[in-house]
Amino acid sequence: NDDYENQKLIAGKMEIVATSLKLLTGVSRWAVVLSGIASVWNINNELEAIESTEKQMRERQRMADGIRDVAEKIREVCSRSPYCK
Repeated sequence: NDDYENQKLIAGKMEIVATSLKLLTGVSRWAVVLSGIASVWNINNELEAIESTEKQMRERQRMADGIRDVAEKIREVCSRSPYCK
């Protein structure tokens, strides 16, 4: 009778361990999924930051081109004007 009780206790403990392992496996799977989602989110944020930087660089280049155009026009006008010499 004691052997039967011990076997029941051991079986119950083994079931608890098996259930715990299943839960841990499920948790670790979700951890992998969430980690993947976080990675995709981080990559997306990085891409947005790169796009933003590219836009800023294009805008600065446009401004520099505009300043260069104005400077060329001033030089052109001054080259024909006696007041600039």
